[in-house]
Amino acid sequence: MIMNIFKKIINTIISFIYPQKCLICSKIITVKTHICEKCLNSIKLNLKVNKLEYDTNKFVPCISMFKYAGKVREFIHHFKFRGNKEISNYLVYKISDENIKNITKYDFDYITCVPLSKQRNRLRGYNQSECFARDLGKKIKIPYKDFLIKVLDNPPQHELPAAERIMNVQGVYSVLKISELKDKNILLCDDIMTTGNTLKECVRVLKKYGAKNVVCCTIAYV
Repeated sequence: MIMNIFKKIINTIISFIYPQKCLICSKIITVKTHICEKCLNSIKLNLKVNKLEYDTNKFVPCISMFKYAGKVREFIHHFKFRGNKEISNYLVYKISDENIKNITKYDFDYITCVPLSKQRNRLRGYNQSECFARDLGKKIKIPYKDFLIKVLDNPPQHELPAAERIMNVQGVYSVLKISELKDKNILLCDDIMTTGNTLKECVRVLKKYGAKNVVCCTIAYV
């Protein structure tokens, strides 16, 4: 009892000296949150399903949760480039049970993500797609497992013209744990779906090494 009161006093003092600010707008907020209510309420789901042709006349669905614009764009920018990986939880929080049913019409065995190269992961400190996949997996009760590895550190897709993006991802990814992948249904996560070339290449590799069904899921689409 005394310890709890003492902790509350300490937290009050800390919040007074070092006030917690919203990661998006910098408004002062309570120490228990990272994003203010106004910013959180400003992002709205805008569900979209695309078909990705990963091989000739072979398609997989790609479910995207938000349009990459406005506040959503700000959220993702902070998430990817400013070290605020807590934002992943707030994005997943916005996904409803109905959205989850759309995702889980397959009986998925595992959820996984598009990997970063070791160098880029080291520089950033985390893979934003993995954060999203792990948080989404917890919500929809699908175990997370790494299946893909990036074997070449290619230039970022967003820095290249559309005509060069297909070639840029070819041969970049390989598979870990092949025996665990065979005949499994996989939910593959990434942050943003633009041309879809990165996801297509990852799907192609997963299918090549034995995945039964693959469905893609991204935070946002352009």
